[in-house]
Amino acid sequence: MKPPVEGQGEAVRRGVALIPAPPSPAARVVLGDDAGLEAALGDLWGRLESADSQRGYKDDWRRYCAWLTAQALEPRAADVGDVQRYVNHLRDKGQSKATRARALSVLREVYRALVVGKVVAVNPAREVKAGRASSDPRTPWLNEGQLQAFGAALAAGDDWRGRRDRLAGLCLVLLGWRRAEVARIAVEHFNGNVLYGIAKGNKKRAAAVPQRLMDEFKEWRAFAGIEDGPVFLRSADDRRPMSGKMIYEVVVAEACGTTQWARHAPRHPPELRHHHRAPRRGHPRRAGGHGT
Repeated sequence: MKPPVEGQGEAVRRGVALIPAPPSPAARVVLGDDAGLEAALGDLWGRLESADSQRGYKDDWRRYCAWLTAQALEPRAADVGDVQRYVNHLRDKGQSKATRARALSVLREVYRALVVGKVVAVNPAREVKAGRASSDPRTPWLNEGQLQAFGAALAAGDDWRGRRDRLAGLCLVLLGWRRAEVARIAVEHFNGNVLYGIAKGNKKRAAAVPQRLMDEFKEWRAFAGIEDGPVFLRSADDRRPMSGKMIYEVVVAEACGTTQWARHAPRHPPELRHHHRAPRRGHPRRAGGHGT
């Protein structure tokens, strides 16, 4: 049995863990010099395939280095705890999980290049986790009363603009599509009662349109004289399609006077919420089952 280390018995009696304190920033080992750091970074930037990738990597690395500077650290001396604190800092700022994951991925690749270039001994970002953000929605759910008020506001107008805004609002609620997806709807996107569109990330999506909404589309096209092209025009004299921003500002903000909508699509209350995924081949899924 090994003899106890001096002071160990007292530490155990007091419940103190004998774990050495982390070294101060000034005491951390730095292997490479500034020239080695720049050479390793330059080699990594040169291996990236596109200018966009280079710009994204450099921006993420620059933000990380700026945060380290504020902590009186520099990248070659950072350890696992420092990188984890940076990722937590991004989470506390409200950055999305995807943004944090991308930043962490960049740090892993950069430090990997620094290890290969013998600038640092280990990759401090390799064991760091991006962490989970709060599941609370940033935009509150609309309750049933607010949805009814929205429907009443859209039903109030019967002129050219009122009819257009009504149909766009019904698409937001009954299809559950994002504002930009609604703005891109064109006559050519229909195949019977199935509507095809391009979702976020340039992904194709499709929805079986309720008959009530199909009737609204037909009435609007006949009223506005739309035979082909975009369905939601900017005005009777401007045949250009509306943008997603216009859908939000005109249809949502002006028509119903509420700011409690997510900027991409309405947040239905849980009891009215539906998932609108693209249907399987040969089996279009109903786009929505409730009215406004």
